[in-house]
Formats: sequence, C-alpha cells, structure tokens
Amino acid sequence: LHGLFQAGIVFLGDLFLFGIAADGIFDLFHHIFIVGDFEIDSIKPYVEQYIATLPNTGRKESWEPTKAIGFAESSRTNHFTYEASTPSVMVADVFTKDRADYTLKEGLMAEIISSILNQQYFVSIREDAGGTYGVSAACATREFPKPQAVIQIVFQTNKEQADSLNERVKKEMDDMVKNGLNREFFDKAVLNLQKKFDENQEKNGYWLGNLKDKVI
Repeated sequence: LHGLFQAGIVFLGDLFLFGIAADGIFDLFHHIFIVGDFEIDSIKPYVEQYIATLPNTGRKESWEPTKAIGFAESSRTNHFTYEASTPSVMVADVFTKDRADYTLKEGLMAEIISSILNQQYFVSIREDAGGTYGVSAACATREFPKPQAVIQIVFQTNKEQADSLNERVKKEMDDMVKNGLNREFFDKAVLNLQKKFDENQEKNGYWLGNLKDKVI
C-alpha cells in the first residue's frame, strides 16, 4: 500500500472515529479525530487499546501545501468524445478567481452563491429554456496551492442546444456580477443556510468535517 492513503472509520457505539494513514495502514496515523456525545474517560480505554498501541516509525509529514495541484492559469476549452447509446452533451464550466485570503467568511459567501446560482439556473435553463433536466452549480473556496474561489457549473443537454445554453449560463453570471443578486434567491439561500446550520449541530459528520478542514 505504499504511496496510498487509507481512510479508517470505526464506530464505537455513538462515537465516530476517523483516521488517516499514509504509506501503509499501521505505519503512521497523521490525524485522529473522535467526535460524539461521550465522556472523555469513557473512550480512554479504546484509545489506549486501539490507537496508542499502533507502531510509529517516527516519519514526519513531507507534503508541501504550495505544491498542491492547482487549476490552469489561463482559459482553455477541452472537448472529449465517446460513443453512447443515447447521444447527449455534458457541459462543465469551471471559473476560478484568486483571493487575498482563505477565510470562513469567504466560505459562507461561496455557499450562498452556490444556492443562488442553482435557483437561478433552475428557472432560466431548465424551466424557461427547457434544455436540460437540471443544472448543478457549486461555488467553493480552496486554500492550496493558493487562496482561490472556484465556481463549477455542470449540465447535460443535446448537441443542438449545448452552445446556446452554455452562453446563457455565462451571460446570466455576468449579469449577476453587474446588476447584483436576485433578492428573493438571496433571502432563500440565507434561510436555508441558517436551517442547515441548526440541524448540523447534532450531527457528528458536521463536526468531523469542520475538524478535518481546519487541521488537514
């Protein structure tokens, strides 16, 4: 398993334990997270039995964040063709923008924009144009190799409408930048974000994800 990353997940009652080992399952656990509703003393025996006894070579992490694979620095278009029983076209647009920093505020803004774009394209591309069953829009921030905002828009359609729909997708994004956000979509996005936040407070996966994002 040299060179591979192994994700180990163990359920201990109401506990959720996540570990990542590199270059062999028992060579080195870089990070261990234990999330759940428990008393510290109650999990100590498990930690001593299953984690503390794992062999450790003393190897240090050598990964350098600045060497992470980034996006292309210039605009480009790629076409991939393959045979399928039902002819169709899958369009995927990826837009990136360098940011000054990687912050929680930027991440929240990205979530809101994702929701607004999905609402916007549901109305314009699916219902008005009728060119696809749906458009998936996702906006996110990334820290490495440099702080960036990334928007990805994906939809499936037919060959005849692919170019025109893609131009409409880009035009509506430009209009949003020039004229501002749709207030109704914005309010709904914020409301859903608040509801999701409240629901996540009791989900182990939410806290686990936040810990991983902050540490790894």
